[in-house]
Amino acid sequence: MNLNIFGFHAKTTAVYPQAKTGSLSELTYLALGLAGESGEVANKIKKLYRDGDSQEKREKLLGELGDVLWYWVRLCDALGFDPDVVMSLEVLNFNTRRKYTESSEGGFSELTYITLGLVGESGEVANQVKNICRDRNTKANQEKIYIKLGSLMWYWVMLCNVLQLDPELVMQYNLDKLSGRKSRGMLGGDGDLR
Repeated sequence: MNLNIFGFHAKTTAVYPQAKTGSLSELTYLALGLAGESGEVANKIKKLYRDGDSQEKREKLLGELGDVLWYWVRLCDALGFDPDVVMSLEVLNFNTRRKYTESSEGGFSELTYITLGLVGESGEVANQVKNICRDRNTKANQEKIYIKLGSLMWYWVMLCNVLQLDPELVMQYNLDKLSGRKSRGMLGGDGDLR
């Protein structure tokens, strides 16, 4: 499954105020959701350190990583960006960044580095949405958020790899979860057990 197919299906579960309008309200909602879900990923990884690591615990990240991707793809769409193009441009940076993730200097593991990168880039995306709202969506802000979205996706893919989770499986897991919620009329609300 490619990101455009995932995005098509994600759009069918986009139920929030001003969904699919590209409005500043929609951008704000999506940026806050992206930052929040990235924080949930970081929190679950923190618990891997605290409570011990296992494949079973790593697999619990499937849903959270899928939620990060859902907000990322929706934000790309709301901004008028093709998610596959954003990601393909970021591939050029893979080799440059990879050398930093392989270092364990300063006590940072690859997992820590990548998790902090994901959360940091989510914050940068939220900051760019703030700038778009403040400056009324200038071309310069559009270009900056385009770059930040690509960087965020790099960290997302790398986190899937480090956790030994197939990105395709993460996408499908998320679509299945949301499809089930949609069929039960439970897209709104809070928590994973809706």
